[in-house]
Amino acid sequence: MGTSQAILKANHMVVIFGYNPNDDIKSFINMENWIEHVREYKEHYDSDEYIIEYVDSLVPCYYNDILREFDDMSLMIGPEHAGMCIWEVMAMSIFNTYYESFMEHWQ
Repeated sequence: MGTSQAILKANHMVVIFGYNPNDDIKSFINMENWIEHVREYKEHYDSDEYIIEYVDSLVPCYYNDILREFDDMSLMIGPEHAGMCIWEVMAMSIFNTYYESFMEHWQ
């Protein structure tokens, strides 16, 4: 089991600071907001120890939201995903993309 898969199966609870559940998730999670996410993270944590949990908390958790985000991001499912649950593949792909974007702005 890869790191991303293990992270997706973990039951960590991380508060998303400044998130209002009534807001449209697309306006909260988009590639243009990564500078804000990094700033928000640095305000509450003084190390990179919890980055994985923080980024994982940004990944949609409902099937419909996962599907919509996966489709909006134009991600692909490949032969290496054979035998895996489709929603896990989609969530893992979203997480990997989010994590890369977060780390680009981390420094």
